[in-house]
Amino acid sequence: MEAPSLARKESADLRAELAVTREQFSRLAATSEEDVAAWEEGRPLSPSAAARLERSAKLLRSLSKVMKLDCLRDWLECPNPAFGGRAALAVAEQGDIQLLERMVHEVEGGSLT
Repeated sequence: MEAPSLARKESADLRAELAVTREQFSRLAATSEEDVAAWEEGRPLSPSAAARLERSAKLLRSLSKVMKLDCLRDWLECPNPAFGGRAALAVAEQGDIQLLERMVHEVEGGSLT
């Protein structure tokens, strides 16, 4: 059996630290809450679900570096003009997670503040 990834081991702790619910994390990963629970418990998942969860955990870690932690949970839910009026979770659910990743990259690089 494959060893759990670092992201998998840290997922529940990361969510707790950032006050992100399992429901929000599942929306960010465009997967079910059941998949999030299975992943955090080390149960097997389809490769595509595991990849989405890994990518979402990485995005959350990146967001936590560029944004105040007490704002992150609300930011995920609030409509944002930078995303055409969509909330970040809606962006991810619609398959545009790369838009969120690009935004983090631009903030890290100083292009956005």
